[in-house]
Amino acid sequence: MKRFLKANNIPVPHAPRRCPPAFDYPFFLRKVTDKFISRLTEAWLYKKWSVEKGKATLHLNRIFHELFFSRAQRISSLAFDDESAWPFDNQQSLSCLQNLNFLKISASNHSDHSPIPFLKSLLNSSCSRIKKIDIDIDSKFQDCYESIVHLIQSQRELEKFSLNRCHQILKPLIHVLKSHSIKSLRFNRINFDSFKENFSDNFIDSLKSIEIIICCRLENKYFKNFICKIHNLNQFEFCDYNSIDPYVLDLIVNLLKLNNNLKCLILRISGEYSELVKTIIKHSKKLEYLELPQLGQYDILSVLSSCHNLKYFYFIIDFLLDRSFFLQIAKQSPKNLRNLIITEREKRQAFDISTYHLFFTSMNCKNLKTLYTSGALLDNLYSRDYQKVFLDHNIKWSYEEIPRLY
Repeated sequence: MKRFLKANNIPVPHAPRRCPPAFDYPFFLRKVTDKFISRLTEAWLYKKWSVEKGKATLHLNRIFHELFFSRAQRISSLAFDDESAWPFDNQQSLSCLQNLNFLKISASNHSDHSPIPFLKSLLNSSCSRIKKIDIDIDSKFQDCYESIVHLIQSQRELEKFSLNRCHQILKPLIHVLKSHSIKSLRFNRINFDSFKENFSDNFIDSLKSIEIIICCRLENKYFKNFICKIHNLNQFEFCDYNSIDPYVLDLIVNLLKLNNNLKCLILRISGEYSELVKTIIKHSKKLEYLELPQLGQYDILSVLSSCHNLKYFYFIIDFLLDRSFFLQIAKQSPKNLRNLIITEREKRQAFDISTYHLFFTSMNCKNLKTLYTSGALLDNLYSRDYQKVFLDHNIKWSYEEIPRLY
């Protein structure tokens, strides 16, 4: 290998005078991104002005891949993305991929590298135990869609699937997914016009999580029928910051009515929807994680007093958060609440120290870990006196992301 590198004018450092490494590090690798290996190549050749970069990069990239994948036997997570240049032959089998359980494939229209060689290697490596697959491939690479369908068809333990942008592949993919017991589905920027499948009761029963992110043609009757049959969800996320149509609102309301065991609900939409709040209060009493759009004072207090299991609550307000209502939130807070995040449209001065002290002492919940209100001008909150109030009650001033159940 060293001769090969030197023959291609790739600089090789002198071997260090020390004992061989105690560990074969590639053997212990669990997660690999193809971008990481490609960047190793760039780092090796950095500032080697005498080297012809193009040719040397191809050779060195292949050698790094061979080193990693010939010795790494425990890879469970693998990602192929825009900067990846898969050097292996289409027919080459890689035994280290047989235990793969997470796979992500991304290729935008800016990429010069087709995912086809990578997909062929996966198919030839008999990796049939992948549990989660995330696909985000631009229509520029439509020639690889058939390989993706074959890859999914070959899986025996697939539980989570995410499809981003490439709606041209939606119809054959959905047809193949029907034969799996999928627990989690995620659709991002998908046009559901070609969605024309009916699903078995077993498939519907197995679904625990569904995410719909900035998608269109949700009025498709097959898609509506699919959504209106789902009844075992623990997590639902809907995101579309354009004004949503009445039929979309009806779709969400009907889904909430059917899924009384929801633990996580994320609604990122513009506007204020009291009808949604009424449905949540009546049908989603088991919620633990809740993110809602713009709310009025009455709706905020209604959620706090009705959803007794809430651990995480994020909401938006467009009114000025005053001291009186802030303290009212504390008194109405559910006993298990741990994270409270309030996004305010209007800026204001931070409340005085006594207000925060009174908020913490009058809280109905005693397990609050983080508090965040975006409207507060933060100069005072970074002073020692303010920090002491938070530290005394073991609470962080922090914006915590909502955790994912699936």
